[in-house]
Amino acid sequence: MSQLVVLSLIHHLSNELDKLFELKLLWLEEAIAHLDVKDASIREHLPRIIPPVRQRLEDTYYRQLAEDTAHPNLKRFAMLIYRMSSFI
Repeated sequence: MSQLVVLSLIHHLSNELDKLFELKLLWLEEAIAHLDVKDASIREHLPRIIPPVRQRLEDTYYRQLAEDTAHPNLKRFAMLIYRMSSFI
């Protein structure tokens, strides 16, 4: 799968994270794990795509944290946010 497709998938999945939450989280984990930020085909797009995606993940993380400090997906979200932060 091309890196442009992976980046587009990450961007798309980050929209409306509250809908199909578990499924989107699973796909985001996989897509982010396969994103190669050194790939020249996506390098110029990263500064426009990664910050809003990271912000959506953070917003969802804090919303979940406010609802339930023991939410089982908090660690998964924290890891995704950490990975996204390392991309730019």
